[in-house]
Amino acid sequence: MSIVIVGAGPNLGLAVGRRFGREGLAVGLVSRTQSKLDDLATQLESDGITAAGAAADIRDSDALAGAIASLAERLGPVAFSASLLALYTIDCLFNAMMNPVYTVFAGGLTAAACAPAPRPAPRAAPAGASP
Repeated sequence: MSIVIVGAGPNLGLAVGRRFGREGLAVGLVSRTQSKLDDLATQLESDGITAAGAAADIRDSDALAGAIASLAERLGPVAFSASLLALYTIDCLFNAMMNPVYTVFAGGLTAAACAPAPRPAPRAAPAGASP
């Protein structure tokens, strides 16, 4: 099982990857520059975390979906796609709606969440648990 971090970078993205990697998830990283993603993946792997990167510009929903699908093929079903851009406040999104930057925030987040990547099967309820 894996997590894909969209907008991965050397600070918050790397920290999020380490946190989920310590919990046993493989970590997929997406940003625009493959060489930077390779460096981040190497850092995670030095911590014993399975990681890989796939370059895509989140303004290109097809490229983003392809990157996430590629990572899912390499790392396993995607349990969660995290866009670090979602950490901005709603006020920032409303202010940006008439700006091309909006495409980066909403378009990239939506494309990441909707990317056709394999998802883990739902867990069965424990014996004796009510539905």
